[in-house]
Amino acid sequence: MSSRFFSIALPLLAALTWANTASAATIVVTDKATWETKILNLTHAFNTENFDDSTLNHELSYSTSAGGVYEPEIGAGDDDGVWKDLVAKPRGQYAKLTTTFEIFGGSYGIGGNWDLRPAGHGSHIEITLLDAAGLEIASHEIPYLKGEFWGVISDQKFSAVKFASYYGANNETQETYYLEDMVYSRGDIMASATSVPLPAAFWLFTSSLLGLVGIGRWRGGTSMTPPEMA
Repeated sequence: MSSRFFSIALPLLAALTWANTASAATIVVTDKATWETKILNLTHAFNTENFDDSTLNHELSYSTSAGGVYEPEIGAGDDDGVWKDLVAKPRGQYAKLTTTFEIFGGSYGIGGNWDLRPAGHGSHIEITLLDAAGLEIASHEIPYLKGEFWGVISDQKFSAVKFASYYGANNETQETYYLEDMVYSRGDIMASATSVPLPAAFWLFTSSLLGLVGIGRWRGGTSMTPPEMA
């Protein structure tokens, strides 16, 4: 039984692994109220980081080369501070000019008000969603915005987001931007008991294992003979 069991179980296990590491399906949302509604409909709570001081929300951590909390000059941002940053493509001579925010417990959505006007019209921003292993599950281009909201929602949990510049094949183009009122869902805090469904491959794998166990017991058991008729 063992050889037959593994010949069937291993391909199913591989399918399950593929299902869990496939690229995420995402939607882009350009209205904050709509983003919040969609997140709550997914039963996820969310938090806001307004960058009003250098101490961020406890579930956030970051690594950056040029970014930091900044109190903008008159006419930029609102009454709170902003995250001011300079990013470039993650390759070439400016490869280190990127910023990564990690969200403890993971997240299914992130957004904020983006202003790409500081330092002139440079590039767009590339936002990349990373899983717990640091692998990319999705990426998007944030266009040239002037303080408007832009957000993304994913069907897979991500653990971090990476910001870089986005400008075709030009490795040297940089982007200075402000980010304020960053919102993100809390993957570890649910608004209800509803959970994210497991991939179909999981149920296929489980049902196949149960079937194999049943076959093994039937073949390994004592054969039964029908009782003689009286």
